[in-house]
This record gives sequence, C-alpha cells and structure tokens, in this order.
Amino acid sequence: MQKRYLLPKVASRSIVRMRKNFLVLLLCLSFVRCESRRVTDYGDYLVQDYVDIDASIPRAEENLGLFEGDIVIDEDTERYLTGGGIMSRDAVVSPILYWPKGVIYYMFDEKLEPLKIDIIKRGIHHLKERTCIKFVHIPKNNTRHKSYVRFFSGNGCYSRVGRDPTDVEQTISIGDGCERIGTVVHEIMHALGFFHEHTRPDRDKYIKIDWTNIEEEHSRNFQKYPRDLGSSFGKPYDYDSVMHYSRFAFSKDLDVPTIIPADGEASIGQRLGLSYYDREEINTLYRCHEDCVDKMSPYRCIGRSILGSCESPRFQEMMIESCPKTCKFCGKRDSTIKVSKKAHQK
Repeated sequence: MQKRYLLPKVASRSIVRMRKNFLVLLLCLSFVRCESRRVTDYGDYLVQDYVDIDASIPRAEENLGLFEGDIVIDEDTERYLTGGGIMSRDAVVSPILYWPKGVIYYMFDEKLEPLKIDIIKRGIHHLKERTCIKFVHIPKNNTRHKSYVRFFSGNGCYSRVGRDPTDVEQTISIGDGCERIGTVVHEIMHALGFFHEHTRPDRDKYIKIDWTNIEEEHSRNFQKYPRDLGSSFGKPYDYDSVMHYSRFAFSKDLDVPTIIPADGEASIGQRLGLSYYDREEINTLYRCHEDCVDKMSPYRCIGRSILGSCESPRFQEMMIESCPKTCKFCGKRDSTIKVSKKAHQK
C-alpha cells in the first residue's frame, strides 16, 4: 500500500495562500500597469490609497472636448488664459466670480445613480469638515435660487471655474470613472474658483513639461496662466494638491510622463482629498479665518441649535447667517491629505 502523508493544517493553509498570491500576481501582470494599494481609514470613509498615485488618476478627467480636460469655459476667456487676446472688441473677460458668503446651493439630477450621489455627499462632507464653505441642498423644483449647482452624470468629470456670472444653473459632471471623493472635491474646487496647480506662473521651478509626449491639440492644457489672473496667496507650489495633474496626463505614450517633478521623490495627481494648502487657499479666499461671530444672542443660537435648526433644511439658511459660530459653520478643522515628503517654497 502506498503511504499517504498528511500535511499539518498550518502548512496546508500556507500552500493555499501561496496559490492565491500566485493567481493574484498572474492577474496583476495581465494589466499594462500594476498598482500597489493599501486601504486607509480617513474617519468617515475608507479610500484606496494608491502607492503609484500618478497611475491612478482616471482618464475620465481628460475630456478631450474641454479646456484642460475638465473645465467648461467660453472662447474669449480661453483665449485670454492662453495668451491669445480677446476675439471681439466688446468682449469682456469677467473676473472669476465667487459664491457669496461661501454658500453653494445644490441639487442632484433625477437620473443620478445612488452610488454617485453617495460619493458626492462624501466629497461635500470632506469640504464642509475642513473649510467654511456651506452646502445647502435644494429641491428639484427650486424657483427661489438662481445660482446653484446641479450634479449629474455626463461624459467624464468636469465643471466651470467659479460661479456662473449670469446667475443660472451650472452643472458639475460626475460621470463614469469619476467615483472618487477626491475627484468630487477637485471638481467642486473648480466651481469655487480654482484652476489646476500646474498652470501657476512659477511652475517651471518645480515641474518640467515633456511637450514631445503631448498631442499638439492638447498642448493648451499645459499653458501657464497670466500673473494677473489670480493669487496663490503666497502658498508654496503644492505637489500634494488635489488640483494637480498626474504625471501621465494627456500623454501619447502612457508609459512616459508628461509632467516631471523637480523633486524626484514627489508624488503628484492624488485624488484622496484636500491637501493642507488646498484647505488654506479655500479658507483664505472665502475669509474663513476672519472672526466668526453669532449675530443672535448666545441664548437664542444655542436654543435653536438644540432644536436642530443648524441641520434643518427649513432653517439652515437663517442659521448660516445668524449663528455661524454656534452651528460650527466656520470651518477650522485641520484634517488634510499629505502625500509628498517635502514642502516646496517659492
């Protein structure tokens, strides 16, 4: 009789794990680029933290028909931004308009999938916890507010920069491939008035653009903006910004970067959430650090807060105006994303 040898349970489990790991390796090798991931807990949600951050940015942000891939813009403004002058004599390039008192009214498109609604809500919560921006949900039959954002699922991820000057509905698209909290935050930051980090006038000190790996029709997406367009509020160039392009943005050869950081250790293009300087820019632009005081008496503000008026759709607007301190609408929580190892001073 042939002898049979029984392996100990521990050894048996080890063999099973080895087989699983081998299968995972084979599956991973079947893709063009293999990404190493770890799950990071950021309190109210879990995100997959990519070690190869640059490879993780979805091509959905590179909508080929839009300025810089994800910005809705008119022709005159685009010509101004890219140094082409104004098309017509009477054309006026309006300054970027911001949201009065940092309040964004918003609604969800009736066709938006529950998964995307959940991701958008998480992105909004991420911003509310770290800035003083207020988000007020309004009903679909809204007739009261002229300026508001409608989230919908379009062809990719995109937004206009700043508030629409004509006081009409404006949209933010969270389409297929955009289902990340950081991507939602990125598009909302456009709506708040922010451009991409790599377009700063001083960017050449910190990154190199490989123009040979960019299709000619997409080269406009890498132009620097005029110095008089806006302000970085004295903050250093931020490799960690959620507004930064990835290394491989708009690349002809997906294995060759289009953006090369001067700091070889820097990771760019993260879509996890606000960096420290992202938060500081928002809070500076919208004056979140100014004294935040209640206009009502402490007794009335605290009483209304206990009754739930701060969270009530019916009373929230009044509480934003009258009791911002009691309702904690001042946005001073210091919870931000840090990826790169160094600060990069101007």
